[in-house]
Amino acid sequence: MQAEPAEDHRTRTAAHRRLRMRRRLVESALEVIARDGLEATTIDTVIRTAGVSRGSFYNYFDSTEDLVQAASNDLKGEMLLQVIKATQGHPDPATRLAAGFKTFAVTVATYPELAQFVQGLDLSAANTASAVSERFPIFLRNGIAAGQFVEQPPAVMIDLVTGCVIKCVARTISGTADATYVRHLVAGVLRGLGLPPDQAWQISAVEAGPIDIPADGLLGRLHQMRHNHATLAQGV
Repeated sequence: MQAEPAEDHRTRTAAHRRLRMRRRLVESALEVIARDGLEATTIDTVIRTAGVSRGSFYNYFDSTEDLVQAASNDLKGEMLLQVIKATQGHPDPATRLAAGFKTFAVTVATYPELAQFVQGLDLSAANTASAVSERFPIFLRNGIAAGQFVEQPPAVMIDLVTGCVIKCVARTISGTADATYVRHLVAGVLRGLGLPPDQAWQISAVEAGPIDIPADGLLGRLHQMRHNHATLAQGV
């Protein structure tokens, strides 16, 4: 078997090292946010938690805001992938959207500490690194091609869905989002995307459960951090 060229090996090793350091900074930011809140998250608290220098921080991020946005994008990516995984068995885009929306709603109801954290991040930001901005337009185009969604500016369709998701998270945290509310909201989103009212209402009845949260992912880490800090705060 031919040996890997030394230069390629060094390049690959350096790339892995950069990914590990970036992940370390993102996880440290999540730990600080989980412990102290978003407003208390600073470069100093992050690098102290990560055990790295200020120079190392600036090799990856220009500011705390950039780091928090990166954490938000990474979380969105994980959540979206898990929602896609949970809904891929449904037969058409409209049903997958309804199931995905309800999956998200059930997830934030099941993991309230995760819901409170997610509410503090900008889940609607259209960032080029965002899984939402990369994958969701493709999904919507598939719905248009299938004859279920009416063609509209992509930004309008994305804002319709993500805006309702964010409001659903807020109502879930406040305890005012029951199953009836979620179904009506899903049906409203489907009507806004172009489905006839009767069809939208029928599809909105699709059942959904919470996503799987892998322990080794950011969502799993965040859930465990929030749980640990909540337990400490209760003196247990």
